[in-house]
Amino acid sequence: GAKSGLMVVFAVLCSAVQAFDVPFGPQPGDALSGLWPAPANASASGAFLCLSEAAFKVSVKSTLSPPAVERLRRAIHRTEAKIFTPAARPHLHQSVAAYAASPTLTALAIYVTSDDLTLSRRTDESYALSIEGAPPAATLRAHTVYGALHGLETFSQLVSRGSGLRGKCSAVINASRLAISDAPRFRWRGLMLDSARHYLPVEAATRVRLL
Repeated sequence: GAKSGLMVVFAVLCSAVQAFDVPFGPQPGDALSGLWPAPANASASGAFLCLSEAAFKVSVKSTLSPPAVERLRRAIHRTEAKIFTPAARPHLHQSVAAYAASPTLTALAIYVTSDDLTLSRRTDESYALSIEGAPPAATLRAHTVYGALHGLETFSQLVSRGSGLRGKCSAVINASRLAISDAPRFRWRGLMLDSARHYLPVEAATRVRLL
Protein backbone atom coordinates (compact mmCIF):
# COMPACT_ATOMS: atom_id res chain seq x y z
CA GLY A 1 0.00 0.00 0.00
CA ALA A 2 0.93 3.65 0.29
CA LYS A 3 2.72 3.09 3.60
CA SER A 4 5.00 0.36 2.22
CA GLY A 5 5.70 2.50 -0.84
CA LEU A 6 6.84 5.38 1.36
CA MET A 7 9.11 3.04 3.32
CA VAL A 8 10.75 1.88 0.10
CA VAL A 9 11.33 5.47 -1.01
CA PHE A 10 12.79 6.31 2.41
CA ALA A 11 15.16 3.32 2.23
CA VAL A 12 16.35 4.35 -1.23
CA LEU A 13 17.00 7.91 -0.08
CA CYS A 14 18.98 6.70 2.94
CA SER A 15 21.12 4.50 0.69
CA ALA A 16 21.79 7.41 -1.65
CA VAL A 17 22.85 9.65 1.24
CA GLN A 18 25.26 6.98 2.51
CA ALA A 19 26.67 6.40 -0.97
CA PHE A 20 27.51 10.08 -1.42
CA ASP A 21 28.40 10.81 2.20
CA VAL A 22 31.23 13.33 2.48
CA PRO A 23 32.85 13.70 5.93
CA PHE A 24 32.30 17.12 7.45
CA GLY A 25 35.38 19.10 8.30
CA PRO A 26 38.88 19.18 6.86
CA GLN A 27 40.26 16.13 5.07
CA PRO A 28 43.72 14.78 5.94
CA GLY A 29 46.29 17.41 5.08
CA ASP A 30 43.64 19.82 3.81
CA ALA A 31 42.76 22.75 6.06
CA LEU A 32 40.64 24.54 3.46
CA SER A 33 37.79 22.10 2.80
CA GLY A 34 35.79 23.25 5.82
CA LEU A 35 35.85 26.98 5.05
CA TRP A 36 32.53 28.63 4.27
CA PRO A 37 32.20 30.81 2.34
CA ALA A 38 35.27 29.92 0.32
CA PRO A 39 37.96 32.65 0.48
CA ALA A 40 38.92 34.56 -2.66
CA ASN A 41 42.51 33.28 -2.46
CA ALA A 42 43.75 30.41 -0.33
CA SER A 43 46.56 27.87 -0.26
CA ALA A 44 47.62 25.31 2.33
CA SER A 45 50.31 22.66 2.55
CA GLY A 46 52.29 20.62 5.03
CA ALA A 47 51.17 18.28 7.78
CA PHE A 48 49.35 19.17 10.97
CA LEU A 49 49.66 21.78 13.71
CA CYS A 50 48.57 21.32 17.31
CA LEU A 51 46.95 24.01 19.46
CA SER A 52 47.06 23.80 23.23
CA GLU A 53 44.06 25.25 25.04
CA ALA A 54 46.31 26.25 27.93
CA ALA A 55 49.07 27.84 25.82
CA PHE A 56 47.46 29.23 22.66
CA LYS A 57 46.91 33.00 22.74
CA VAL A 58 45.42 35.55 20.36
CA SER A 59 46.80 39.08 20.76
CA VAL A 60 46.46 42.49 19.12
CA LYS A 61 49.86 43.91 18.18
CA SER A 62 48.68 47.29 16.88
CA THR A 63 48.08 50.44 18.93
CA LEU A 64 44.36 51.16 18.61
CA SER A 65 41.68 53.22 20.34
CA PRO A 66 39.97 51.66 23.40
CA PRO A 67 36.66 51.09 21.51
CA ALA A 68 38.48 49.28 18.70
CA VAL A 69 40.48 47.18 21.17
CA GLU A 70 37.29 46.28 23.03
CA ARG A 71 35.58 45.22 19.79
CA LEU A 72 38.53 42.97 18.98
CA ARG A 73 38.74 41.66 22.55
CA ARG A 74 35.15 40.42 22.41
CA ALA A 75 35.77 38.78 19.03
CA ILE A 76 38.95 37.12 20.31
CA HIS A 77 37.06 35.75 23.30
CA ARG A 78 34.41 34.26 21.01
CA THR A 79 37.07 32.75 18.75
CA GLU A 80 39.03 31.13 21.58
CA ALA A 81 35.84 29.70 23.07
CA LYS A 82 34.75 28.36 19.68
CA ILE A 83 37.96 26.61 18.68
CA PHE A 84 38.34 24.81 22.00
CA THR A 85 34.72 23.72 22.35
CA PRO A 86 34.51 19.90 22.09
CA ALA A 87 31.51 20.08 19.72
CA ALA A 88 33.31 22.37 17.28
CA ARG A 89 34.41 20.57 14.08
CA PRO A 90 34.78 17.19 15.87
CA HIS A 91 35.54 15.02 12.82
CA LEU A 92 39.22 14.20 12.76
CA HIS A 93 40.70 11.87 10.15
CA GLN A 94 43.92 10.73 11.81
CA SER A 95 44.77 8.97 15.06
CA VAL A 96 45.30 11.09 18.16
CA ALA A 97 48.94 9.93 18.22
CA ALA A 98 49.50 11.27 14.70
CA TYR A 99 48.33 14.72 15.75
CA ALA A 100 50.21 14.71 19.05
CA ALA A 101 53.55 14.39 17.23
CA SER A 102 52.89 17.57 15.22
CA PRO A 103 54.44 21.02 15.87
CA THR A 104 52.53 23.38 18.14
CA LEU A 105 51.05 26.73 17.11
CA THR A 106 51.11 28.90 20.22
CA ALA A 107 49.85 32.30 19.04
CA LEU A 108 47.89 34.32 16.52
CA ALA A 109 49.11 37.93 16.15
CA ILE A 110 46.63 40.52 14.85
CA TYR A 111 47.73 43.72 13.09
CA VAL A 112 45.09 46.35 12.25
CA THR A 113 45.97 49.55 10.41
CA SER A 114 42.99 51.75 11.30
CA ASP A 115 40.85 51.97 14.44
CA ASP A 116 38.02 53.72 12.60
CA LEU A 117 34.82 51.82 13.52
CA THR A 118 32.68 53.49 10.86
CA LEU A 119 30.90 50.78 8.87
CA SER A 120 29.68 51.71 5.41
CA ARG A 121 29.76 50.40 1.85
CA ARG A 122 33.23 51.94 1.51
CA THR A 123 34.68 50.22 4.57
CA ASP A 124 37.68 48.03 3.79
CA GLU A 125 36.83 44.61 5.25
CA SER A 126 39.66 42.70 3.61
CA TYR A 127 42.14 40.60 5.56
CA ALA A 128 45.18 38.36 5.07
CA LEU A 129 45.78 35.31 7.25
CA SER A 130 49.01 33.33 7.16
CA ILE A 131 50.76 30.50 8.99
CA GLU A 132 54.43 29.98 8.25
CA GLY A 133 57.87 29.46 9.71
CA ALA A 134 59.49 27.05 12.13
CA PRO A 135 58.35 27.20 14.83
CA PRO A 136 55.03 28.05 13.14
CA ALA A 137 53.62 31.56 13.55
CA ALA A 138 50.12 32.74 12.63
CA THR A 139 49.49 36.33 11.55
CA LEU A 140 46.26 38.15 10.73
CA ARG A 141 46.52 41.52 8.99
CA ALA A 142 43.60 43.82 8.20
CA HIS A 143 43.02 47.48 7.42
CA THR A 144 40.02 47.75 9.77
CA VAL A 145 38.61 45.96 12.77
CA TYR A 146 35.89 44.52 10.55
CA GLY A 147 38.46 42.82 8.34
CA ALA A 148 40.04 41.33 11.47
CA LEU A 149 36.64 39.99 12.55
CA HIS A 150 36.28 38.18 9.23
CA GLY A 151 39.80 36.80 9.60
CA LEU A 152 39.09 35.50 13.09
CA GLU A 153 36.00 33.69 11.83
CA THR A 154 38.08 32.07 9.08
CA PHE A 155 40.74 31.04 11.59
CA SER A 156 38.12 29.39 13.80
CA GLN A 157 36.92 27.34 10.82
CA LEU A 158 40.45 26.05 10.21
CA VAL A 159 40.54 24.38 13.63
CA SER A 160 39.21 20.88 14.39
CA ARG A 161 38.58 19.51 17.85
CA GLY A 162 38.15 15.83 18.75
CA SER A 163 37.15 14.14 21.99
CA GLY A 164 40.51 12.34 22.20
CA LEU A 165 42.59 15.52 21.95
CA ARG A 166 43.90 17.09 25.14
CA GLY A 167 46.89 18.76 26.70
CA LYS A 168 49.54 19.88 24.19
CA CYS A 169 47.22 19.00 21.31
CA SER A 170 43.77 20.24 22.36
CA ALA A 171 42.87 21.05 18.74
CA VAL A 172 44.47 20.78 15.30
CA ILE A 173 44.86 22.61 12.01
CA ASN A 174 45.35 20.30 9.03
CA ALA A 175 48.23 22.31 7.51
CA SER A 176 51.54 23.74 8.68
CA ARG A 177 51.79 26.45 6.00
CA LEU A 178 48.82 28.52 4.96
CA ALA A 179 47.98 31.78 3.16
CA ILE A 180 44.47 33.23 2.85
CA SER A 181 43.38 36.63 1.55
CA ASP A 182 39.73 37.53 1.35
CA ALA A 183 37.12 40.30 1.43
CA PRO A 184 33.32 40.42 1.21
CA ARG A 185 32.24 39.71 -2.35
CA PHE A 186 29.48 42.31 -2.22
CA ARG A 187 29.73 45.76 -0.67
CA TRP A 188 26.06 45.88 0.25
CA ARG A 189 24.49 43.31 2.54
CA GLY A 190 21.18 43.33 4.33
CA LEU A 191 19.30 41.67 7.17
CA MET A 192 15.72 40.44 6.73
CA LEU A 193 13.45 40.24 9.75
CA ASP A 194 10.66 37.78 8.94
CA SER A 195 7.87 39.26 11.03
CA ALA A 196 5.16 37.43 9.05
CA ARG A 197 6.00 33.94 10.33
CA HIS A 198 7.90 35.06 13.43
CA TYR A 199 6.14 37.97 15.10
CA LEU A 200 8.42 40.71 16.35
CA PRO A 201 7.19 43.74 18.24
CA VAL A 202 8.41 47.11 16.97
CA GLU A 203 10.62 47.53 20.04
CA ALA A 204 12.46 44.28 19.25
CA ALA A 205 13.00 45.24 15.61
CA THR A 206 14.44 48.62 16.55
CA ARG A 207 16.91 46.99 18.93
CA VAL A 208 18.69 45.17 16.08
CA ARG A 209 22.25 46.44 15.88
CA LEU A 210 25.40 45.52 14.00
CA LEU A 211 27.69 43.44 16.19
